[in-house]
Amino acid sequence: MAAITTTLYPATIHLALTDEEGRRNAVGASRRGLRLTDLQVGETVRVLRVAMKDLGCKKRLAEMGVAEGMRIKLVSKAGGQVMIQVGGAKMGLGEGCASEISVMRV
Repeated sequence: MAAITTTLYPATIHLALTDEEGRRNAVGASRRGLRLTDLQVGETVRVLRVAMKDLGCKKRLAEMGVAEGMRIKLVSKAGGQVMIQVGGAKMGLGEGCASEISVMRV
């Protein structure tokens, strides 16, 4: 069990989080903050959310393996392009498209 202690003058409040709650909070933070474009080359991640408004593009990415829950690896970043590996296949994405993909490091 993880514990967080916050001091408020003049009292101290203790808030205890179970491991499950801690994982849920970490996932929630990852959903908001970590984008595919934030990664370093070579990192492997799990897709949390594909937030594209263009449903056709979102569907096409899902057909190619870029969908919630899938593991992907960042192969390269250069010139506004992001190269990822999904399973055994490599694919390129524009930086704008890649920034709409929320991920969590594994």
